[in-house]
Amino acid sequence: MDRKDRADWIREVLSKQIVETYPPWKNSRLLGCDIEHIIGKKDNFASTTYSITLRLQSEKDGCEECEVHSLFTKFIVDEQVVRETLQSEKQFHNEILWYSKVIPEFDLLIAEAGITEWNSDIFAKCYYANYDVNDAVVALEDLRPKNFHLGDRYCLDVKHVEKALEAVARSHALAYRWREKDENTFSGIAASFKEATLNEVMDATLKVCNERVMCELEKNPEYSARVHKFRKITAEPLALMSRLLKPENQLATLCHGDFCRNNILFCESLENGNATVDVKLIDFQTVRYASPAIDLSFFFYLSTTPKFRAAEFDRLFKIYHATIIQTLRSLRQKEKPESTENLETIFSLQALKEDFGKHAVYGYFIMSFFLPIMLVDDETRDEMTQLWEANDDRQLEMFSTLGGECVTSQLVDTLKEILDRGYWPLEE
Repeated sequence: MDRKDRADWIREVLSKQIVETYPPWKNSRLLGCDIEHIIGKKDNFASTTYSITLRLQSEKDGCEECEVHSLFTKFIVDEQVVRETLQSEKQFHNEILWYSKVIPEFDLLIAEAGITEWNSDIFAKCYYANYDVNDAVVALEDLRPKNFHLGDRYCLDVKHVEKALEAVARSHALAYRWREKDENTFSGIAASFKEATLNEVMDATLKVCNERVMCELEKNPEYSARVHKFRKITAEPLALMSRLLKPENQLATLCHGDFCRNNILFCESLENGNATVDVKLIDFQTVRYASPAIDLSFFFYLSTTPKFRAAEFDRLFKIYHATIIQTLRSLRQKEKPESTENLETIFSLQALKEDFGKHAVYGYFIMSFFLPIMLVDDETRDEMTQLWEANDDRQLEMFSTLGGECVTSQLVDTLKEILDRGYWPLEE
């Protein structure tokens, strides 16, 4: 569908469907619809996006009122080769499943527990989500008018990291509680998410990226023996990452799957003279049922620096753990006190840290591939993206040096950190 046809369809069909199906708007009259195509930027190439402004008229207490609502609307990318490379159909299937099935369950759990202090507002409000054989669309609240924005491109500051971890911990804990309450329904939904990231093309890329790091680090005699062991364990990245994604124990949860700075919106404000940060998690296209370390390693290695983690990691991990426990206690508050006694056993800080260590290499692999893309100039990034989308083998040669020595140094420092902490991945 070309841009003009899609704009006409949004105005004439989609806008009406949204108003007719979103419960609070069912009795409203659509007065108009303004549409703006959002050109993809460096962090937005996986979807075709539009800003939609709906003007509605409704009756309240005998008086007619006019309302204006801003929506951020996502469609599957139009280019077929990009669809196939990104596995777009699977990604939209996952995101629609998240908004249509998972968040309503979370809302129900919060309501049943009688919680009033917080709700599911860590997720963007979804007005409409639909998938069919021709297209897929997700219409969310446009958070830009409320001053939500992405954080620093490479390293988030400590306050933003804290808030992001609290948000993902609450999401993980809600999934734990859902599994507790209704394991059959939970398991059915968890099994319905589709793998939309790992493929053979990525395997070749990850081998090149990993080799780039290991070749540099093994020059250091202090690390050469450990690098030799690491090379053997990580010789087949795709197989290893697939193994790391398998849910193993009670710590497995519904993971965002792409939990990094690109998919977290922040809004800073002042309340009673104190600076506060609000958070929204977005883009649930690679959700999977797996270890929480899949999200945590992805986030720490791609959104913070080795220097930052050396100073803050242990303290921040405790914040994540504390939020898990606090959320689960809130969700169980109507039950007998003894129902919370096992929380610190199952979800102990030590258990979560050990689990992180076994899965940390997952985030390292993602970082080895994506960090170089993030840190190069726009022209190089565009060239790299074109080669990747076209499945051109020249991308592999570029990845071996992408970003130069500066990027290589940052990748090497992260592998040093992993080896120094003894984060050896699970072996078969």
